[in-house]
Amino acid sequence: MEYKDGMTGGKRVAFVLNPYKPDYHWYVYDEEKEVWNNKNGGKEATNKPLERDRENYGKDNITDYTKEAELLGYTTMLGEYYITRKNGEVFK
Repeated sequence: MEYKDGMTGGKRVAFVLNPYKPDYHWYVYDEEKEVWNNKNGGKEATNKPLERDRENYGKDNITDYTKEAELLGYTTMLGEYYITRKNGEVFK
């Protein structure tokens, strides 16, 4: 379902697309730390911008997934969604 402020019991995610490859990428929001996490290819999941993008991004953590996604070529922002477990169990 589309994300709306105040939702609980699930995970806020963002879905972006690189229309030139084509390729897609997911970001997951960490509500406690207020940062976005992502996993790029064979690298480990992280809330840090890629090394090559830190100078352009200018932050230690991904606080704006749209800016980070654009630097990686994901220029089509498909939206923010809220995912929950099928049985209604809360994500940890």
